[in-house]
Amino acid sequence: MPNIAQSRFAERICLVTGAATGIGRAVAWRMAHEGACVAVLDINGDQLEITRKGIEARGAKSHAITADVSVADQVRAAVQQVEIHLGPIDVLVSNAGVPIVGAIADLSLDEWDRTFAINTRSTFVVVQAVLSGMRKRRRGVISITASSAALVGEVGSAPYAPSKAALVNFAKQVAVENAHLGIRCNSVCPGWVDTPFNDPSFANDDERRETVQRQVPMGREGTPDELAAAIAFACSDDASYMTGHTLVVDGGLTLGPT
Repeated sequence: MPNIAQSRFAERICLVTGAATGIGRAVAWRMAHEGACVAVLDINGDQLEITRKGIEARGAKSHAITADVSVADQVRAAVQQVEIHLGPIDVLVSNAGVPIVGAIADLSLDEWDRTFAINTRSTFVVVQAVLSGMRKRRRGVISITASSAALVGEVGSAPYAPSKAALVNFAKQVAVENAHLGIRCNSVCPGWVDTPFNDPSFANDDERRETVQRQVPMGREGTPDELAAAIAFACSDDASYMTGHTLVVDGGLTLGPT
């Protein structure tokens, strides 16, 4: 991790969903490194415990909640738990998601509904739950993890890409409705990132390497730490005049193949 000032999030309370592995874990650890108290939420309790221990190893307070983000009552209860154990939430990073992909003609309605329940509906639920307190306090920052897939059309990327495209616009809606209350909201669009999340997209390592080299002008996948740095920036006071923005962090993928 880069040698940076460790106080951008001092005395702030951050909730990260989808924090058991990958980008979510990296964000949680980055926020802890920069002084935040960090609550983490995921359905994978064993991996989430590793994330929690990493937060505390960085000298930060933490609280871990095992919950299914597709169940609205569990999400709302989780937000209440965070506020009881750590205090009012200053920063929300809505990062939970599933990479279900396929051709539209072949998808089942259950696959479509499950993808939108986890990727899109759950974001609405957690944002709505957190906004209640942020609006009363007239401050807060929200980052929503979308995807570069939301910005282009690609064969076989439904329902994942449409579910993430909805989040790009949702972030703008949250931003425009709450800017006058001192609340910012941005979306972050990762490209290919070296995490287990993307494993189902490739048959093997050779296909993964060939795909990345063909699609990404920079010729490599991003790292979780690189995405965490971008998200931390968007949530920090360094981005205090940025809201409703779509921050693309994809190595040039959406520019088109080289």
